[in-house]
Amino acid sequence: MKKLFIVLAAMAMSIAAQAATAKWSANTVNQVGTSDKATGYLCVFIESSAYSHDNAVAAIAAGNTDFATTYAKAGASKTTTSGAASASGWGAYGNSETVTGYLVIFNASTIADATQAYVTAEASGTTGAAGQQASLAFGNQGTATSSASNWKTVGDAPEPTSAILLLMGGAMLALRRKRA
Repeated sequence: MKKLFIVLAAMAMSIAAQAATAKWSANTVNQVGTSDKATGYLCVFIESSAYSHDNAVAAIAAGNTDFATTYAKAGASKTTTSGAASASGWGAYGNSETVTGYLVIFNASTIADATQAYVTAEASGTTGAAGQQASLAFGNQGTATSSASNWKTVGDAPEPTSAILLLMGGAMLALRRKRA
């Protein structure tokens, strides 16, 4: 009888310790400025508690994508696939935990190769007890992603020193021609 209680206690502890997951999905991601379905676009899930949605919008507007690499939820970045041009991912969380986040969609399969990015609205979901999954649906992104004005240009900008050196070199050539 004692062994039965030990086995039951172990089973109860394993159920209570089971981690919950949050699954996100985005449907109908279009290519930048068109209604053509996008394939190979990277969708990165970021928790709002790690990096706020407002900060992400401001960073993307300024062309900065560093935060997306730093704060991306592990295991939750996916590329869009052909057909419906949708993507989904997951993340591990505790039981009865509210998860709030957003997607940053890049127009390439890697952040480094992307020239444009789009930040979705936030979505929330709550995991249940005993490992039940929460769902965060970002819905149909087709209208938003088909509008070119919603996408922001990102990527490496030339450093100021290079521009200054080019300007100085051009000025030196102009002075040299003027003297000749």
